[in-house]
Amino acid sequence: MDGDDRKILHLVRHGRTEMNEYLASNRWDASDFVDPLLYDTRLTKKGAAQAASLAPVTRFLDPKPEVLIASPLHRAMTTADLAFAGCEGIRKETCALMRERVFHASDVGRHPDAIEADFPDWCVKALREEHADANGVWWYAGDGADDLGTAVSASGVAQEPVEEFERRMGELVRWIESRPERSIAMVAHWGVWYSLTGREFENCELVTCELGDLRVGAGKFVWG
Repeated sequence: MDGDDRKILHLVRHGRTEMNEYLASNRWDASDFVDPLLYDTRLTKKGAAQAASLAPVTRFLDPKPEVLIASPLHRAMTTADLAFAGCEGIRKETCALMRERVFHASDVGRHPDAIEADFPDWCVKALREEHADANGVWWYAGDGADDLGTAVSASGVAQEPVEEFERRMGELVRWIESRPERSIAMVAHWGVWYSLTGREFENCELVTCELGDLRVGAGKFVWG
């Protein structure tokens, strides 16, 4: 990195999912919208192919990522495994701060034990010890005195308020800054990268930037 002190980030959005397919023909803002309850939605075959197609690219990223970090949601971790398959020996860690803003059931996660069983080569220690509660919940659940005004979808899923989400994005930026690595690969979600870059990432879009390019609220949510 030429001896400078920049922190380089390789940002990726997950591949196309079952929920993406559903939303393509069912507008989320329609009065008759029905949440299909695709909890922790999975990649489609197309989404898996999108992710795998990144592998020849990520193998030659410059600077080479020292660590691969993903949201603990299944679609992000699966994308990370496929997209960075050529980066042998890279450390893999989950970061709950990178989870999607909870819009629907598809953004609700799973217990750390289930994640560890599906992804045994990923480190979920921080997820388990720092973010999950006694029941293994690490996503926004809207339960608490401060959440009395939280909107609840027709399916009963507590929708994460913009203010809470952006507070978390600020915490994420500070967490990245505190990391010792100088080059980091990160796989997350539309809402996360939209908030921090103002860019509407396509599925499996890869963008390399500097930490200083991230700004909470760069992308403004006009709903919710």
